[in-house]
Amino acid sequence: MAYALPSNSELRAVIGDRMRANQAKESDWLEDPNRFFLRATRNIRVEVLPEDTMSPGLAARRHGGVVELWPYVFREICTNGAIMARCGSGRQIDLADPDARDLVAATADRCLSEQAWATCRASIAGTANQHLDLAMALVPLMRRMGNYDSSFLMDVVQGLGQGRRLFDIMQAVTASAHRTTDPEEKWRREEEGGSLAFLSADDLDPRIGFAGASWDQHMDMAGSGRRLAGSR
Repeated sequence: MAYALPSNSELRAVIGDRMRANQAKESDWLEDPNRFFLRATRNIRVEVLPEDTMSPGLAARRHGGVVELWPYVFREICTNGAIMARCGSGRQIDLADPDARDLVAATADRCLSEQAWATCRASIAGTANQHLDLAMALVPLMRRMGNYDSSFLMDVVQGLGQGRRLFDIMQAVTASAHRTTDPEEKWRREEEGGSLAFLSADDLDPRIGFAGASWDQHMDMAGSGRRLAGSR
């Protein structure tokens, strides 16, 4: 007998069970037959930055035969969210795996854990201390976001205002996600914004040498949470 992939409703129930166990509440759900998008937040509010309260949570997406779950951070002051795929607690799961339901449950627990929240919180707080030369930082930023159209990049630049910190760029990207109605694009921008929390100011400075590697090679490494030897 062929193994049947879990349905959207089955996966929602598995994730929902772990949400209840971790005192999280679903805040967003959208589905069609081959995909879904889910976001949830825990009943925790922490002032990560002065007068800037945030809550930890979970973001999950199904696309075809794969489901992915990542830690999620909701910023109360502007109702923006960031998908923290670089945190290290989430993963993609092949739904053809007979253990997929158990893997989804275990991953949801990790994403909603205190450890994941501590990692995300520290990474976001660190971006507020990274002041940038914006004119220089926009060069690697545009390289990172090379698949976006120019209107998105202009939206990010305009959203920065007078901001000159890595946190301000992260905020501008997640704010642009909040303004789009396309669920795939919203996910993509929230994930891109979240990834910025795990970069350093050097990652956004094209003047830094990278041990003879090309800039694109460096950005590939930086995007996966690693750094080339000799990059400092």
